[in-house]
Amino acid sequence: MKYSKKKFLFLGLAHSVDDGRLAYMLAKAVQETYPGVSCYYLGRDSIQLHPKRNEYMQVVPLPENLNLNMNMFQRKSYLNLAKYIKDHGFDLVQASDARELPYAWVIKKISGVPVVYDSHEDYFNQQFEYGGKSPKALIKALRLRALEIACIRSMDAIFCTDEYLLNLYRQPVFSACSVNMVRNIPDPSWIREKPIVHNRKDLRLFYAGGINESRGIPTAADFAARFNSEGHGFTVQIHVFGRSNDLAAGLVSAGRINFSGHIDHADVFREIAQYDIGLCILKRIRKYERNIPIKNFEYMASGLPVLTSNFGPMLQYVSEAGAGITVDPDSYEEFRDALLRFSDRSFRLKCGENGIRYMRTRLSRKKELQPYLDVTGELLKII
Repeated sequence: MKYSKKKFLFLGLAHSVDDGRLAYMLAKAVQETYPGVSCYYLGRDSIQLHPKRNEYMQVVPLPENLNLNMNMFQRKSYLNLAKYIKDHGFDLVQASDARELPYAWVIKKISGVPVVYDSHEDYFNQQFEYGGKSPKALIKALRLRALEIACIRSMDAIFCTDEYLLNLYRQPVFSACSVNMVRNIPDPSWIREKPIVHNRKDLRLFYAGGINESRGIPTAADFAARFNSEGHGFTVQIHVFGRSNDLAAGLVSAGRINFSGHIDHADVFREIAQYDIGLCILKRIRKYERNIPIKNFEYMASGLPVLTSNFGPMLQYVSEAGAGITVDPDSYEEFRDALLRFSDRSFRLKCGENGIRYMRTRLSRKKELQPYLDVTGELLKII
């Protein structure tokens, strides 16, 4: 089938540099399905973003007249962006953060270009809990919820990444025209034929992502140090990839973790193969009781056994797959017992095989993306 040329712009104005990976995954699927569509990314530091991904997504320079402080009262910035969208002939725009919704609303109203919203978080609880549940954090959280309620009704379609968000946005208060779930399932190219199980005594744990207390890395580092001091016949090392901050620097200084800095998402699949266990022991806050960490899917697709938290989607998917061990993120005893179990190479092999099988047979990325591709195809006037 021959497709007419169309231009699809992904906004990343509220994202850090590496967060464009989710937009890239969707752009890849769109272009593979509709070859006539060109996908673009407009975000912070976007000239440096994703140098290896030009095959599916072109990074566009930021307009000089666009204020990027995400202040909802910067009316001139909204108008400038809407004019930019219209002047450059984009046929569809996607926002993916509640802070981008005012821009999306103005784009829709002024340029007339269709706009979809792909939500990855419950932004109310993220803001509230990350802010320590303080009055100031509550005000910021309520502002984000108000933005969603005010703007979502104007979007042409809503997508989200977990069941909680699916049910939330289907509530009458949002008046959303359509809501579909698209979980962040790795591309089929991530699924290995068989696990890579290293024949070595010590265990290396892999983690890539943000480093803060709620993500459990400081606690895991303390647990690992305690485990190593007890003399179990082998040691464990936690290898962390992410953006440096004071917490990461302190853990490195104390000899608690090996830290390798930021890794582009495109390189994670290759790097994972060097390790024995994928680590994702997030703390029990409401955000993580609902979110589906893409990390665990990537570990499973790569054949890496998973050590993760024993609640929410982390428990659900890893247990269903038999791809690893779930633990109370605050229990040293459960962490220790899991490591002792993982010391059995045959057990790690079985977990890896189970994870690969589950990703191949139970979580089809093609099936998961079909509603997204159908809706975007219609809005681009392709189907």
